[in-house]
Amino acid sequence: MKQLGIAVVLAGGLLLGQGAWAADEAKPKAVEPPETVVHTFTDEAQMTAFAELWRQRQSAVLRMSVLQAYWNEEQAVITQVNGRLTQDYHVDPAKNYSLDTQRRVLLEQPAPATEPGPVGQGSPSAAGGVPAAPKGGEAKKP
Repeated sequence: MKQLGIAVVLAGGLLLGQGAWAADEAKPKAVEPPETVVHTFTDEAQMTAFAELWRQRQSAVLRMSVLQAYWNEEQAVITQVNGRLTQDYHVDPAKNYSLDTQRRVLLEQPAPATEPGPVGQGSPSAAGGVPAAPKGGEAKKP
């Protein structure tokens, strides 16, 4: 009797297995594109040199992605801070200012006669981040 139970279980398992195989055969096979050989390495040293060069490239791409993420994050912060400066203090972030703490006033500084270079998107001056240094290398005292 025990042998009959085992035989039924085995037969059922085979039937289920056949059904699964039939289902697999009924599925369309994924068409894989033909393989394209781009380069054949002549020896292990050449392959190792390529692997190192590829690793350097991937590392640079990863670092650039991280730097781009930081750049985008800082640009968002600058946009938010510039908005608050404009709204709360009526300050144009593109201009230079000095803070007179004794009188508790913000003074607009005249624009420098000559700019060190063109101000474009992405430069610190365009973002209002770094004011031009006064001549002589010293900060003006009000």
